[in-house]
Amino acid sequence: MNFLAHVYLSGPNTPLAIGNLIADRVKGKKINLLTPEIRAGVILHREIDNFTDKHYIFRECVSILFPKYRHYSKVIVDMYFDHFLAFKWDVFREISLDKFLVDTEVKGDRALKSSLCLSIIFIIFSNSICLFAEIETHFCIIF
Repeated sequence: MNFLAHVYLSGPNTPLAIGNLIADRVKGKKINLLTPEIRAGVILHREIDNFTDKHYIFRECVSILFPKYRHYSKVIVDMYFDHFLAFKWDVFREISLDKFLVDTEVKGDRALKSSLCLSIIFIIFSNSICLFAEIETHFCIIF
């Protein structure tokens, strides 16, 4: 659920970003139906998730949330990390987050826009802002 991080880590390559965003919905041999650049994005997504899931900070965050949120803990941590990336965007990029998102939308095609829309819908329906506020104190211990 860390859509912003996945787009950020795709660089300026739109097909790579599309693959990075649709990766969770690409199962089994369906990856072979994708263009090489989009397939590379799916592979990049899986490598990012593999690295993140094994990182000690991520694992510590999940363990703090697990007693209350159970299997949603990883999703909440992913979204929270996207929150931190957005909040400190100017540390990582020279262009503003607003410009980055507009540029991504302008360069992107329908699949990229659909993936971003789905992530926004998920955030709204999961009431993630309330979750962020509720777990803020837990993350202050770690960060």
